[in-house]
Amino acid sequence: MKYKGVASACLAIAVSTITLTSTSASERAPSAAALANEQHAFRSADFSTLSLPNGANLREIFRHYNGRRERHATLYFFPQFWNEWGWRTEGSMGFISSTPFEHSRPLYACQLSGIKDAFFTSLDSGCDGQFLSTFGMIGYISGVPLPNTQPLYRCYYNFKGRTSHFDTFDAKCENVRQSSLDGVLGYVFL
Repeated sequence: MKYKGVASACLAIAVSTITLTSTSASERAPSAAALANEQHAFRSADFSTLSLPNGANLREIFRHYNGRRERHATLYFFPQFWNEWGWRTEGSMGFISSTPFEHSRPLYACQLSGIKDAFFTSLDSGCDGQFLSTFGMIGYISGVPLPNTQPLYRCYYNFKGRTSHFDTFDAKCENVRQSSLDGVLGYVFL
C-alpha cells in the first residue's frame, strides 16, 4: 500500500518533530525531556513512497503521563476528562495499525489488578494475568522489523511500593533508577 496526496500530507504533519516540556515529572520517572530526546527517531519520511504491509492502516499512538500518580499509558487517543485528573500527553510513540496485517500482533491496554490508573501495554489478551482495561485493544503492532520501523520496549519500575510501566524507544529504559526492561513489544512505524 502506498500513501499519496492528502494522506501523505496528514501523516507527514503527524510525524513531524514534537516539542515537549516537562512540568511535573519526578526524577525517578521517565521524563518528557527523555522522550523528547527520543524524538530524533521521528524523521520526515516521504509517505508517497512508503510501502506498508497489505492491510495496515496506520494510527498514531501517544505516551500519556500522570505526575500526580506517577503513571503512564500508551493509547491512540487522549481520554475525555484525563486532563482534569492530572494526565498529559508526553509525545508520539510512532504508528501502529488499526487493522491486522502479516506478522502483526494485537497490542492491548491493560490495568494492574486493584489499581484504577496503573495502565500498561501487553501482547497478551489476558494482560499477563492482570486486567484488560476499558480501552481494550489499542491496535496491531509489527512483530518483525520492517523498513521505517523502530522497536518499542516496555519497562517497569517501583515507585513508593507500586509498580509502574512505561513504553519507550530506549532499551535502557531511559536510565530510570531501578527500572527493568520487560522486552520488545514490537515495531512501530515512524
